[in-house]
Amino acid sequence: MGYGLSSVLGLNVITSLVVGAALVATSISITAIVLEEMNQHRKVESRIMISAAVVDDVLGLAILGVIISFITTSIPITPLSVIIVISTSLALWLAMTVFASFVLPRLINLTSKGKTHGTVEAAATASCFGASALAAALGLSPIVGAFAAGMAVASSNAIDTIRDYTKKISVVFSPVFFALAGAQFNMLSFFTTDWFFYVFFIALVVVAIASKMIGCALPARHFLKSKCKGDKVGYGMISRGEVGLIVAGVAISAGAITQSTYAAILGMIMITKLAAPLLLRRACEKEPCEENELKSDEDTTAPDYIPTYPLDFHE
Repeated sequence: MGYGLSSVLGLNVITSLVVGAALVATSISITAIVLEEMNQHRKVESRIMISAAVVDDVLGLAILGVIISFITTSIPITPLSVIIVISTSLALWLAMTVFASFVLPRLINLTSKGKTHGTVEAAATASCFGASALAAALGLSPIVGAFAAGMAVASSNAIDTIRDYTKKISVVFSPVFFALAGAQFNMLSFFTTDWFFYVFFIALVVVAIASKMIGCALPARHFLKSKCKGDKVGYGMISRGEVGLIVAGVAISAGAITQSTYAAILGMIMITKLAAPLLLRRACEKEPCEENELKSDEDTTAPDYIPTYPLDFHE
């Protein structure tokens, strides 16, 4: 829907791809905290949100790899070239992820047997940066490699130690990430006489909300047999964040989008980031008490792990 909106408004193919990619991934961090605070995080609809958010993060990063391929090469954009680039990018990403999932956990487990302090942390850091460098060498975005490494390292026996370590270093890296995103943003872009910018910005926010309600809430209503649960899934998936910022940041650094498009994407991210938890909290508060709800929804054996990257807001 983001790609279609951009195309209808006359933007070029690369810009339309960037807008579409920025709308793909859900930022689940704040949504997850709202669910936990309201003791909703173990319900089936909440587990669907968390799982789907992880999957669309992967899809968003895969699309980013495709966009980078078109930006950094002179490949003409045709249906055949799009199919070839998408297939190649996904194949490279999948191969790297499978390789990392076999190698990195064993490497981390091996280092964790030693008694030297900091060995596990060093191995985890090297895995992340090494996978990022490998992804960049393959023509993908470095974050694709870091994401693959993170999923692989998460299955190691030393995950508790690594999680504590990442909480500490996020104090440094998370502000830098958001500062870089802000440094590329020109506030004056929001104050312009160009009416097209405001039309595009408002339409982008509407599409950002509508796309998740249509793509997530409606199917969830059908499969969960509940309008209330379906709406909660839709509201929880509205929020955009880290991956959208990365897509927009990479695109503007490469000169693929204009400052006004970048401003519209950032504005959309800020609005959906605020709207999602408010709508979700309201839906949870209005939900009738489900005394007859199956006990299995409460006593699930699903792991009690909620991803809250890039910042961990709670202990």
